[in-house]
Amino acid sequence: MSGNSLRAVSAAPAPARWLGRVLAIILLAFFAVFFVIPLAWLLLAPTKSTTQLTGLDGEQPFSFGSFEQLAENWTLLTTFQDGIIWTWLGNSVLYSGVALVVTIIVTIPAGYALAMTTFKLRRLVLITTLMVMLIPNTALALPIFLELTTVRLIGTPW
Repeated sequence: MSGNSLRAVSAAPAPARWLGRVLAIILLAFFAVFFVIPLAWLLLAPTKSTTQLTGLDGEQPFSFGSFEQLAENWTLLTTFQDGIIWTWLGNSVLYSGVALVVTIIVTIPAGYALAMTTFKLRRLVLITTLMVMLIPNTALALPIFLELTTVRLIGTPW
């Protein structure tokens, strides 16, 4: 190797690279704050009364209320409409559990069959499956609600 082919490597990064890193850090910090602030507010809100939440007493939005207010709010929640929150939670656990079991029972054998066998329309089935996965869950909520309304299942446990 000749002495001319070796180049000195500078210790400091190039300005464009440094600027790119700074912009990336600023962008990440912005999104972190954007998502953390609402979560922090949700954790602090149950510790406040209604007037403290509205800020009528000069209360700061990110201040802690009191444990007494938290206990009072919990009591109000659990006694609302004779404790209907427990029915709602029970229904959520039941529906989620049943959906989980049915999903596992159906998808494991289907995935195994698609992975281990070759058949004429295999590629089409895989592409269709991937395309259906692109549909946002929220876009399916209204059609499912309308179907459940048609068969009069809204407001019933089933």
